[in-house]
Amino acid sequence: MRRYKKKSILSMRQAICFLILGLMAGTVFTFGTVYSNADVPRESCARIETEFLNDKKIYSKRSSYLKEIAIDCADGERYFINGVSIDQALLYEVEMLSEGDAVTLLIHPKSHRILEFTAGDRLILNFEDTIAKFEKENVGFIILGTFSYCFAVVGLYHIVEQKFFKKNKR
Repeated sequence: MRRYKKKSILSMRQAICFLILGLMAGTVFTFGTVYSNADVPRESCARIETEFLNDKKIYSKRSSYLKEIAIDCADGERYFINGVSIDQALLYEVEMLSEGDAVTLLIHPKSHRILEFTAGDRLILNFEDTIAKFEKENVGFIILGTFSYCFAVVGLYHIVEQKFFKKNKR
């Protein structure tokens, strides 16, 4: 009786690429994003009181998706509002700001993003809402990271399979 050996779907080079890219992407999506958007207490955020100069909307290069808003302040720094926090009400409130308005910002200690934004007595961006939106975004990135790690496992499986069959051929 003749036995047919199963041939791997992926070549060794492809399997190695799956392994390396899966590990890299999985690590970035799982740990990098969670680290930069980590849930932080209000007390650990930097509180900055300065004057508003202007804002700039930054769009994604591939689509018309509003990626973030850059806020330039009198202290010479540029702070960013993450795209996940942007809605029509926030856009309207930022448009209503004029140069020289006093603003107070709470800045995330790891990602340096604006978590809370007030101008005078107007709350433009709420701390709790921003943290909740970051947590939702993190769930999506963890799922994407897990999917990337699956590619690494597929690559590892094919590498082991090809090494095993090479030993059996001899």
